[in-house]
Amino acid sequence: MGYNDADVYFQPEKFGLKIIGHIEDPEAYYSFDDLVVWQHEDGRLFYAQDSGCSCPSPFEDFTSLESLTLITNETWESFQKAVLEHASWREDDDDERSSFTADKAELVAKVSRLL
Repeated sequence: MGYNDADVYFQPEKFGLKIIGHIEDPEAYYSFDDLVVWQHEDGRLFYAQDSGCSCPSPFEDFTSLESLTLITNETWESFQKAVLEHASWREDDDDERSSFTADKAELVAKVSRLL
């Protein structure tokens, strides 16, 4: 993969996508741990997770719709579980944890309304 290769994160429009939700691990330093939800121009919803050190770009290997997981009634439970388990909070800051949990709940609710 090179900088000129389109990927779904930095150039979603090349795939007919737009990002409608994004959760990132707030404790990822010099690294990334992201979960992203996209909506295709035809209305389909997709999600994917990617993580790594600071060297690669997030989702640089996600270069087709087939790289993503389609969200349907059949995959809904797997999607919810992926969001709720994404980037488990490790710090003892209850306010930050509460905000992060609210972000997850908001994303699940948003996708539920669109599904």
